[in-house]
Amino acid sequence: MKIANCIAPVFILAFVFASLIVLPAYCNRIESGSTIDISSGSITTSASDRFIQYSGGLNPVEFRYSLNVNGISPESPAQGSASAYIDGLIQEGSSDSLDPSLAERIEFHEFTSVSGAITRFEKVMQFNSGNFI
Repeated sequence: MKIANCIAPVFILAFVFASLIVLPAYCNRIESGSTIDISSGSITTSASDRFIQYSGGLNPVEFRYSLNVNGISPESPAQGSASAYIDGLIQEGSSDSLDPSLAERIEFHEFTSVSGAITRFEKVMQFNSGNFI
């Protein structure tokens, strides 16, 4: 019984120490959206995401947002304005257990807009955390 009581804390400490070395802290923040102000036309938006990531890292976090603005027909374009944006912040910590500071910071911003007679405006924005490995 005494051996079992001593071995369990050693294994727990070993796993905690190993996880600090192998898995540095990280943070991904992605924001996306659109603004539409039209007097006539057709609008569709869609959004999808996957935020569940298990420890193996085999399924990266994914995000997709799309906006589509069309006229009623080729002869009758939409009238007004539309815009779409995506903003991102990716931060990764250092795997050095002696210096657990910020190792990498990536920021991106993208904005697209259209106004007037809109025959077709399509914007698709996506993010996949697996692309940063």
